Amino acid sequence: MTRNKYSPELKMQVVKEAMETGNASIVARRHEICPTLVGRWVRNYKRYGTFHPVKEQNNMRETSYSSREYKNSGARK
Repeated sequence: MTRNKYSPELKMQVVKEAMETGNASIVARRHEICPTLVGRWVRNYKRYGTFHPVKEQNNMRETSYSSREYKNSGARK
């Protein structure tokens, strides 16, 4: 099975149709695309305004102690 690449124009057309009709499955069948993929495009478009999710930056704080020190500190006993 080969992986299909869909143009941004087709994706936008499919997303608009799916949002107008409220049924991604029917639109997917009409265009011979997997319904799950169309649902993902619609969900991503609603959330991010694009077809691909935006990667969030890792906002973890750096700590001044090592994981061994954390384990030995008794923080999780």
